[in-house]
Amino acid sequence: MGKRMIALCTAAWVAIALSGVVATAYANVSYTTTDAICRDGKKSIGKVAELGGLFLVDCFPETINFHTNQKCVTTLELRPSPALYEKLKPYTFKQNLRVRFRITQTYIENRHLKGEFIAIASGDGQPAAQGSAAQPTFRDEPSMSSAAASGTMGWRYVGRGDCTGMDVGGLTMGSPTPDNVRCTPSFKGMTAVCWDGQNLKHYGSEKPQCTYKNIRPNRCSGGGSPGHMYECVEMEGYAWVRVGNGDCTGRDVKPLSVGSSMPKPDLCNASFLNKTAVCWDGTTMKHWGSDKPQCTYKDIAPERCTGGGSPGYIYRCVQRRADAAGEFPTY
Repeated sequence: MGKRMIALCTAAWVAIALSGVVATAYANVSYTTTDAICRDGKKSIGKVAELGGLFLVDCFPETINFHTNQKCVTTLELRPSPALYEKLKPYTFKQNLRVRFRITQTYIENRHLKGEFIAIASGDGQPAAQGSAAQPTFRDEPSMSSAAASGTMGWRYVGRGDCTGMDVGGLTMGSPTPDNVRCTPSFKGMTAVCWDGQNLKHYGSEKPQCTYKNIRPNRCSGGGSPGHMYECVEMEGYAWVRVGNGDCTGRDVKPLSVGSSMPKPDLCNASFLNKTAVCWDGTTMKHWGSDKPQCTYKDIAPERCTGGGSPGYIYRCVQRRADAAGEFPTY
């Protein structure tokens, strides 16, 4: 992490309309330190902040994640427009960025902020990237399913919820997504409830974990600790199969997916057959120190994906067959 830098941007920021409010010049910049945001808490929501000394660790259409070593907030999660992804590519993994955003939520107790992206500038003289008035709907839940060990079964995300009792097989720890081997033909239609330990917690625990319930998701309600819910279902077509651990530099062809340590099922298709996904759970395996579960996708076969500096779980995109084989993660 480069040294902390708090400075007003000398570049001319373009005025951007967000949520019906126009952000112009510096008149609306209410905060320049995270200490000030922490001090005001909920009063800061809706106001504009411009923070320096940030470090861009992720870059993908749904959200942008920055890290900072400032004491009360370590992660900023900002909403860009989908078109902003290409503009932000040059900033990936860069330090000493200046970010301007409108605060939408504060989770100071979880060391986390959310906001609407306005603009970014770099300390190395790169041109500023600008946000868009067309903001997508923010999603802090996964939109995914994952292949299970049988090769024909998988977990499908169905929403949030919880129910008391009906637990079978014990908790799995360390991942915010269900254990693949728990989804079998005999468990078809049954439920997994998972917590990421940050936005959703299992009775206050900060550990990512999942429980498995002998009940259908549409009947699983009323529990006191809502989490992400999954249904064990039959799957078709193409699937990700884990083939080992490792990493390789470059060859990334799709944006990072964040929030799950399993690759997105829809990115495994005929055009990506035998190509690679590298995933990190944010605990045992970390992507350049990030504690967020995430995956990247590379146009290279897994056996050629070596020598990278951030080893993770490696998956191959295969066409589903009854004899599909591979090593699936058990957390």
